[in-house]
Amino acid sequence: MSHKMTTFIGKVIGSRVVSKTRRWSNVYVYEPTIERVSIARGNLYLVMDFDKELEDLGTALINIIRENYYQELDTDALESLEEALTQANKRIDEYAKKHVTLNHQSLPKFNIACAVLCDSELHLVQIGEVDTYLIRKGRLNKISNVSTGSKANDQAFKNIASGALEVGDIITFATPKLFEFIPLNQFKEMITQSYPSVAASRISEMVASKDTEGWAPSLLVLEVNSDLAPAQDSEAEPAQDKQPNMANQLKKERDQIADKLAASAEPGIGPISPTSPSAGGLKAQSALPVEPRANRGVRQTGFLDRISSFWALLGQVLSGQADISSLSPIFLVLGILLLVIVSFKVFSGKETANPVVQTNLAFKEAWDNYTQAREVLRNNDFINAREYLLAAQIKAEEAYTIGLLIDEVEDLQNNIQRELDKLDGVTRLGDLTPMADLRSINENAFGSHLEAVGNQL
Repeated sequence: MSHKMTTFIGKVIGSRVVSKTRRWSNVYVYEPTIERVSIARGNLYLVMDFDKELEDLGTALINIIRENYYQELDTDALESLEEALTQANKRIDEYAKKHVTLNHQSLPKFNIACAVLCDSELHLVQIGEVDTYLIRKGRLNKISNVSTGSKANDQAFKNIASGALEVGDIITFATPKLFEFIPLNQFKEMITQSYPSVAASRISEMVASKDTEGWAPSLLVLEVNSDLAPAQDSEAEPAQDKQPNMANQLKKERDQIADKLAASAEPGIGPISPTSPSAGGLKAQSALPVEPRANRGVRQTGFLDRISSFWALLGQVLSGQADISSLSPIFLVLGILLLVIVSFKVFSGKETANPVVQTNLAFKEAWDNYTQAREVLRNNDFINAREYLLAAQIKAEEAYTIGLLIDEVEDLQNNIQRELDKLDGVTRLGDLTPMADLRSINENAFGSHLEAVGNQL
């Protein structure tokens, strides 16, 4: 069973939040829309903080990393990232030399975090000071400036940290000074108890209301999710005992019917086997009694004739033309049983619903509504998301009461409730304004060498 990793995103773009600033602070997210590109390379995330005069360098680096990382889809994702960072390093080196020549001073310090989420792997590399945190199961862990950080005067990408993410993980990237305006414990509470876009909007308001002294902190929040329901395909065949399906149920019912027929069979009647001719030929075989043809015809149709006679006589009795005593006890009992069977078939209306079918249908409807809710949440449509989640909750409860697929239904119920709890924290739905993405990037490409080291998160 495989899951496609997706993310809910929240962004605070400092350059747009702080009106008067000497910094160029930005967040860039690239999610490929072509499926084969998305599968091979995943998503690219960049969080940047430059001196305002270096804005052209920042936009050039975004474009260089994006183009080189997505250029060759046949190579390993980590190799492509190394090549992209190599090209970015060369561009930084050329820009620094040009800056020294023109301004007779070294390149001002800048801060970049570059991350790639491919399949379930996160690759992270950075320059300068970007605070990166992983929130997993309620615990806050700092994963930047350990194996990914560079020295104070470094202006090149060096070490790449890699690690596996889990559904429910939250990754945050914050440029310098953000945590001077919001305490870390309050930051964690806002991030974990609301959706990334909602949390980012509130943090943006907090930053805009304070005196930032020319700084423009940016923030990127990624919440990892999975878009696929548990697949019941050929790989899941060994788990059929745990997840019953219609084929298994029908086979079980056929076996039960066969057992009942075998138990009710008359004793002493064995299988019929052909006899071999004796040495004396066909005449030596025991002759079977031959029934006259006329008698055979009567025997073949006699039962039908008796049924017809019974119905005719029964009609006469019901109409008063004959006395009920004219019906033999056997025919009377047979008629009553037949009437009971016919009446039961008529008044029962329909067969008892199969619990396996009921469970599968209810679970599918619940999952479809849950998936649709998460899809509209990506567009910050909180009102419709709540309606989908409530519909999913009703169907999940229906599937749970049947008593099959208990583990799967409980997991789905927990996920639905978690999303509803987050929605309860959204108080000002109409006032939330999602941050826009960076739209226009200058086209550039350059080339160098990078020594990458893989580490664990």
